[in-house]
Order: sequence, then C-alpha cells, then structure tokens
Amino acid sequence: MRIALRLALFAFALSAIAVYAQGPSSLRPKVFAIRDAKVVTAPGQVIAKATIVIRDGLIAEVGENAKIPADAIVIEGKDFTVYPGFIDACSHWGFDAALRRNLGGPPEAVDFASEALAATKPDNRKGLTPEFDVATALKDDDQTASWRKAGFTAHLAAPEGGLVTGQSALLSLSGLPSRETVIRLPIGMHGAFKSAAGDGYPRSLMGDVAHMRQQFLDAGLYQRQWDAFEKRGRTGRQPPQDAALGALGRVLQKKLPLIFEGDTRDAIQRVLDFADEFKVQPIIFGGRDAWKLAEVLKQKNVAVILRINFSEPNGEREKEWPQRVKDEQRATEKAEVLCASLLQKAGVKFAFAASGLGADKFRDNLRKAISAGLPADAALAALTVYAADILGVQAQLGKIEKGRPANLVVLDGEFTDPAVQTFCLFADGVRHEFEFKPREKKKPDAPPAKTPDAPGDKTAKRPDAPPASGDKAAKGPDKRDSEIEADRIPALRTKGNALIRGATILTVSHGTIPNGEIEIENGKIIYVGPLRETRPAGRPVIDATGTFIMPGIIDTHSHFAIEGGVNEFSLSIVPEVRVRDVVDSEDVSIYRGLAGGVTTARLLHGSANCIGGQDAVIKLKYRTSAKEMLIADAPRGVKFALGENVKRSDGRFPNTRLGVEAVLVRAFSEAQAYLQTWDTYLKAPKELPEPRRDMRLEALADILKGDLKVHCHCYRADEILMLLRVADKFGFKVKSLQHVLEGYKVAPEIAAHGAAVSLFADWWAYKVEAFDAIPFAASLLHEAGASVCLKSDSHELMRHLYQEAAKLVKYGGMTESDALKAITLNPAKQLGLDKRVGSIEVGKDADLVIFTGHPLNGFSRVDMTLV
Repeated sequence: MRIALRLALFAFALSAIAVYAQGPSSLRPKVFAIRDAKVVTAPGQVIAKATIVIRDGLIAEVGENAKIPADAIVIEGKDFTVYPGFIDACSHWGFDAALRRNLGGPPEAVDFASEALAATKPDNRKGLTPEFDVATALKDDDQTASWRKAGFTAHLAAPEGGLVTGQSALLSLSGLPSRETVIRLPIGMHGAFKSAAGDGYPRSLMGDVAHMRQQFLDAGLYQRQWDAFEKRGRTGRQPPQDAALGALGRVLQKKLPLIFEGDTRDAIQRVLDFADEFKVQPIIFGGRDAWKLAEVLKQKNVAVILRINFSEPNGEREKEWPQRVKDEQRATEKAEVLCASLLQKAGVKFAFAASGLGADKFRDNLRKAISAGLPADAALAALTVYAADILGVQAQLGKIEKGRPANLVVLDGEFTDPAVQTFCLFADGVRHEFEFKPREKKKPDAPPAKTPDAPGDKTAKRPDAPPASGDKAAKGPDKRDSEIEADRIPALRTKGNALIRGATILTVSHGTIPNGEIEIENGKIIYVGPLRETRPAGRPVIDATGTFIMPGIIDTHSHFAIEGGVNEFSLSIVPEVRVRDVVDSEDVSIYRGLAGGVTTARLLHGSANCIGGQDAVIKLKYRTSAKEMLIADAPRGVKFALGENVKRSDGRFPNTRLGVEAVLVRAFSEAQAYLQTWDTYLKAPKELPEPRRDMRLEALADILKGDLKVHCHCYRADEILMLLRVADKFGFKVKSLQHVLEGYKVAPEIAAHGAAVSLFADWWAYKVEAFDAIPFAASLLHEAGASVCLKSDSHELMRHLYQEAAKLVKYGGMTESDALKAITLNPAKQLGLDKRVGSIEVGKDADLVIFTGHPLNGFSRVDMTLV
C-alpha cells in the first residue's frame, strides 16, 4: 500500500507541473534531483546508489552524498538505472530536405548534339550541394518522440541523395525551439559515391569518382586564387564567388571531416583512397563490411558511423531458392551482425547510426549485435562517449558529470534488457516523461529470466566464409549444388613458395620441357628446367606428374569486376574516368576466370564513347581487396571506340562516322592548347595566374606524351585507317586495336603502325559492322607482322580462352606455339608487362596453370591455377 500510495502521489505531482511544461521555457521546472538511483556515469563506471542534481539544464551534482536542494523536484530513483543520453550518430530527419539545392545557379548551357566538349565544365554541379547547411533548414519532426523514448537525447541530422550533399548539424532532442536545439554545427561534409539522378555527366560510379576528383582540384585552386587576391590587397581581378567550392575548401583545410558512405569493402577502400589522395580526414558512414578492413581503419585512425539496419530473411521467397543461396544469405546476415564486435576487437572507434531504422527496430538490432559478441560496455560507448568523440562534442555529451549539460535517460533496468522501459529522459535539462508501468519484482530465489536475445558466445569470429552449403537431408543429383562459396576457398596456400615436379612445361618463350620442374620463391620463378636429383627443402611440393603447365592466361579485353557500370556514356570524351577506381573485388567472375586458367586481365571501359575511360590491369586474386589485385605499376591505357556504338546516341555528338574523326581532332587540338598553357605558366609561375588543372584535358595530354596508351574498339577497315592517320597527325601511337574484325583488309598498315590486335577466334556477323569478319583474320594479321592476341570481352568466353586458342591452329594453320602466345606472351607485351608475365622464365611472376592434358586439346581441363 505504501508503494501504491507513493506512486499515486508522484503521479499527482507530475500532473500538477504539466501545466508549466506547456508554457514558456522560463516557467518550466529547472531544478530536479534523481535520488538513490544506479548511475552509469560512463561505460564501465557505475555508482550503485547515487543522486543526480540538475539545475538550469546542467548537472549540478552527482554522487553518493550529493545534497538535494529544497527547490528540487525529486524523482525516486530506487529500482532505476540512469545512463548518459544516447546519441544517434547519423540520420536523415529533422530538417527540410527540399531546401537542399545548389546556390550557384544552373550551369552554362552546352549543345551536346552539335559539339563534343573536350574540357570538363567548371560549373558542373550535378550531385553537389556542399554549401547546404542542415542548420538553415531545421523543422519539427514526428520521429523525435519515439527516439526520445528509446533513450536518445541527440542526433546528427545529415543530408543524403547525391555525391556531396552538404553539412550536418548535431541536434538536441530537447523539444525546444529549433534555434535552441543545435549543439554543434557543422559536424562534417556528407556524401557518397552514388550517381545523382538525371541526365548529364556523371552517370556511372567511375564518373562519380572522377567528378569528385575534379571538384576537389577546383576547390583547391579556388582557395589559392582567393588567397592571392587577399595577398595583393584585393586589387586586380576578383575570383568568382562560388559557395560550393568554398565549402569544399573547408574539407581540404581539414576544418571539416569528410563523412562518406561506404558499405562494401571496395566502397570503404574507395573512400580511404580518395581521402589519402587529397589529404582530408574521412569518417566512414554505413560500414556494413567494415570488419574486412578493420586493421586498415585502425592503422589510419578512421572512425566508423555504423549503420545497423541488418538484412532480413526474405520469408516466402526463400522457399524457391537453392540451398547454396540460402546459405550465403545466412552468412551475409551473420557477418552484418558480427561487424560491431569485430571492429571493437580490432580497436576501431565506432558509433551507431539510426539511419534507415525505427526506434524499436534499432534497439532490437543493437541487442542482436550484443548477443553476437559485442560487450555491453562497448555498445554503450558507441551510443555515448565514442559517438561524442567522433562528432567532436566529447566535452558536452556522452557522460554524466558535474558541469555538463543534463543529457541522461532513466530506465527501469539495463539498457540491454528487451523489456526495459524508459521512465523519463532529460535532454539539455528539459524533462520528458513517458507512459510507464512498474514491473513486478521477481522473487529472490527465482532464477533470472532468459530471453531469446540473451548474450551467448562472446567470441567474435570473423565470418571469412559462409557455412558449407547443402541440405543434409537432400538426396540425389537434383539436390546437389555446384560452385558453392565454401568451395571457392583455395585448397592450397603456398605463401609464395612451392616446388612443382613432373609436368610437361610449355614455357611459350623457350620451348617445351618434358618431365620438368619449377621452383618458386616469394612468388617468383627461381628455377625452370628438367627434374633435379635433389629437392630443395622447406617448400610445399606439388606432384604434377602427367600434367601440362603453361603460363597464366592473360585476357586483354574484359569487363567483369567493374562496379557501377562499364560506360560513362553521358559524353563523347571522358578519359578522366578510371576503371581502377571501381574494381569489384567480390565479383564471382574472378573465381570463374581462375577456373579457366586466367591469372591477369585488363578491365576496359565500355565502347559507348569516342574517347572512353582508363583501364585497370589486375591479377585475379579472389577474396583479396581491389587494391591488392591491381597491378599498380602497369602502363596506363585508355579505351577509344569507333563506329556504330559511339554515333548511335540521340542528342549527343557525333551522329555519323565522319563525326567520330571530328571528335578526335577536336579533343587533341584542345589537348595541345592545354599543354601549351601549362608550359607557358611553368616558365614564369610567379608572373602568370595558375591555370585550372583539368583532369580530362590532362588525360588527353598524357596520350600525346605517350604516357597513356590507346586501345581502340573498332570493326571497319576504313575507320581503322582513319584512326591511324589521326594518331600520326598528332604524333602518338595506337597501342592496340580491339575486335578489329576487318583488320585483315589493312594488315600491312596495322603492322607498319606497330599496333597489336586483340580478336575473337570466330565471332562474326552478330551486327552489320561484323558482316565481313572471317576466321582467318588472326592468321593473316600474324603473317603481316602484327602481334596477335585473343581476348574474351565476355564473362563466359574468358573461362575457355585456351580452347579459343586451339581454333587458331584450325583456321589458318598457326603453330601451337603461336596459338599459345596469343593468350600469354603477346597479351603481356600489349599490356607492357612481358618482363613480369606471359611466359615461364626465371625471374617472372609464378602465374601458372596446370592442365590435365595439353591446353589445346578439347578434352583437357584446368586442374590448378597459381597466381
């Protein structure tokens, strides 16, 4: 009865002061005391029985012996636990998103139907609104109450929906007028490598990265121009006022961190690489696969704002899925839940983002992360002290401490308890109450209730591979899975050292060695020759008796493992975009290429542009990062295209084959002028204004200088000759012609120019341009003296390039040696890597393929591939 009476009196007291809460802030109660509560002042710091005194929005006292002022409204804290107010480190509400717009006005109009633009437009702001400040667009939001009830006293309001979306603000959930809710602004510059909607450049992921790169270069120049203007006493020509570039300049000056979205390993690495390039401070937002880069994030001291909107089972749809797909889905879900515990274990600082979740779902997912091994104190830190530290408000939020703003939540139990209720909450000293039902006390001798989400094994294990696939109850061939993820783990890891014995070795460059031996050390071949009597110790031995070994196959023209589109098809000239920026290291085609003996591949931009983007050359190292796969010192290449593909786009010049030549002449004429401008400036840098660095014109200039090699998609003989003549006119060489189906008609001219060729063995007549293709083209070009390669241009064909090579023997009578060179040594020469790969020689990379029979035998298959 005493407990019931006390609660009734307390309820009466609350109703009595509710009148004041509706009036002006000056009439609201400002002095409170929470008496005899369990107080968690910070993660791992607990006072079993303490009193907290709040006066004028600040914590006046906290401790076991804190005195309660006579004018305080007392809250009985017995049976309650008080935590620092939780912080949502990133969400997209609390402001009017419709106010996010570019303040610079529309860009200068260009008629792309009648001309091709060779320079990047300095006023192109597609997807860019860095000047937008969330604090200028604040509004009341219906979500506030639900997040308060979940224990949150502050949240980071951030814009979304573009490349660089603007500046965030940390807001209090106090319920005070908007001008009084801002805790700190701006917190950071937000964005994502996500192509903005609508036409115009950019329209692909690689275009997004290039566009961002150009904007940051322009922002640096803008800052230097204004510094020079101020230094000369604001005399002379004043630089333009550009709010967008000015805002980006604050990121370059490290006055604002770059809070960029990245969920996959490659996306996160892309942000880190961009930040390194411009020496800015990144914070990763999203971070679903951040555990895969935990060591890198720790080393670089990069924080993660972790979104915990975990993938959910697909319910009824899953019943139709193969078992291997179900297994991989379960593995994905498990990895997402484990991510927080793995980051904590690696020492990576992270906070939680509520983005994409409701309050109840956020709490459910937080408990899942704790059940998966995240210590409760680490979870609390991510909600409080870590979040405050990452957002730069560690002196204000995250702890219960004398002198700090009163941001705290009063719960009737541990925050990890699924049944916990919020009794009340203080945000900047403003009290908020919630519907509350006292829980019945458990009998002293009753065992603690065990909930479904109770933490189990606290050991955070890396989900490097999903569980083995297959329904154990399934019987018969119809239920078997093929190529399951669990089987894609290498069966043998040599750590770069191995001894291969007993095979027939097809060196490609130095004939055939029967019953030979290859010794490998640190990934390099140190011996190739006949079997030796003594074996070197300490190396794994691969018994290859009865097999054939050839160099790893090299595909000079492929489009797999490219994320976000293979074409930046918005413009006719885009050599500034780079495939190397968007390599997808988790594309299963990497594994399938290895299954066909491919160890090196060039990933080419598509053929939608007269002058397309730059290529990437990779080693097919499945399950490693894109950075590890890239051959960093490989000569750079750029994709050109002629004919039907580049002239068929409505509203984009060129519209005819004649126009293609005009585009090339226009591009290289402008590149020559660009080089002249920079040459003039560099001779007198103190006397002349600094020119704008244009990444597109810079790439074109690199072609003229021979630093960027041209690889051209082509079909018709007349257009091939046109390209060679344009190259001769501007003084550069075409490194290779791709497809080149009518190349046999002008084989002497191609050989005289020095261009290599990459062909199909027998693809023809699939469109009008290909009608004159013949199977003897490779042989005729080879006889004329051109370097002949076979390539795939296909995820599927890549897996049997060795069988395609056998067709060269059938069509035209090429020798077996020359046929093998077409997929090994000749491609290596085309890529400028023949000193490293392409043949089995001492000193070269140990990229090898072991076949069950001769590679040109249609019944042979790949038994093992080593990279």
